[in-house]
Amino acid sequence: MMRSKQFTTLFIDEAAQALEPMCWIPITRSDRVIFAGDHFQLPPTVKSKKAETEGLKETLFEHCMDIPNVSVMLNTQYRMHLHIMNFSNKQFYEGNLLAHDSVKDSLLDADSITTLLQTPVTFIDTAGCGYTEIINPESLSISNPEEAGY
Repeated sequence: MMRSKQFTTLFIDEAAQALEPMCWIPITRSDRVIFAGDHFQLPPTVKSKKAETEGLKETLFEHCMDIPNVSVMLNTQYRMHLHIMNFSNKQFYEGNLLAHDSVKDSLLDADSITTLLQTPVTFIDTAGCGYTEIINPESLSISNPEEAGY
């Protein structure tokens, strides 16, 4: 059905998570490609260490980021309170990210008597609570089912 189709523009959303081989077929059928994504967020899910070491860990989006004058950073975020975004803004975006006025002071429930709903960021230290982390030997991903169940 798609063999004879040609598209003027291809949008690959969440391109920083898209494995390169998945991108090439639609790219060959397009005149122009626009990648949208953030390589500082979630990486691609590669379930094999061998595939990672042979190049699938880095996405086509990341390769393109190395090309001068090819990328544009959208610097306004519309999703979270200013205090929630501050860490990633300093750590990954050199302070260039701005919280839009519509969200920069928003809380879950400013009228609530519950303090947690009136606070933009709360850290809960679970050290010493006896929860045991589990490491997946293939992916080296760390999970903590006991803590998640709490």
